[in-house]
Amino acid sequence: MNLVDFLHQYRMVFEQCPNVLRAIINIDAKHFDCQTLFKVLSTSKRATCGCSGQYLYPITCKRVCFSCLTCYPLYYPVSAELSTTYTGIRRRELERLPHVFSLPGR
Repeated sequence: MNLVDFLHQYRMVFEQCPNVLRAIINIDAKHFDCQTLFKVLSTSKRATCGCSGQYLYPITCKRVCFSCLTCYPLYYPVSAELSTTYTGIRRRELERLPHVFSLPGR
């Protein structure tokens, strides 16, 4: 625990955005590291349109604005069953792609 607390990026994220860490742990978002999270939280540039983003998209660790989050199908959540049906990707291959755990209806 002391080693993790010693990391500058972790310490800054924990001090400034503890709810982000809680959310990442709760949804099992594990396709990015602490350094990437720190870098994304340290900038306000959006991933999609380039303006300042107020939200963090936890699946790929990118900043997005409300407009992009609600209008771009790229950011719509899709269940594993639906994605395998429409893309033809097998379940094992799907597990290697960035994803998060969520409860149905949440």
